[in-house]
Amino acid sequence: MKLFILRHGEAESFASRDSERALTVAGDAQTRAVLQESATELQQVGRIFASPYKRAQQTAGLAAEQLGLAVENCELLTPDRDILPLIRFLDDNSTAACLLVSHQPLVGRLVDWLTGAPRGRYFMGTSALACIDAEVLAQSCATLNWLRQPGESARD
Repeated sequence: MKLFILRHGEAESFASRDSERALTVAGDAQTRAVLQESATELQQVGRIFASPYKRAQQTAGLAAEQLGLAVENCELLTPDRDILPLIRFLDDNSTAACLLVSHQPLVGRLVDWLTGAPRGRYFMGTSALACIDAEVLAQSCATLNWLRQPGESARD
């Protein structure tokens, strides 16, 4: 399975609730740039799962527009969720390649957990996109192919 893990773009500092914070103009532009840079690889994506938070939905919407896919809401992608229920969900619902759109700290913990890296090894800034290959979705059983941060070249 191939997983693309995308952190939402830069969001407003304040809203009446955290879940209502919207993307900023810069967040929109940075996300579009990372998605465009990754357009060839992202063509493999068959499903997009996103946190129901506004900034994640807006970020996922940019990917959906580029890929011609629908965004599927997933409560398991909110910021402080546990990894194991998300892994079970993906085992049951994912295709050969899917895109997850979520938040810190979940995205960073997920990349670290899947690859067996020490916690905090892979920093996921806003609009960061990781590409991971995994024969099975389990701790330390995946390979990080690349991690793109806005304005940086891909790295592992």
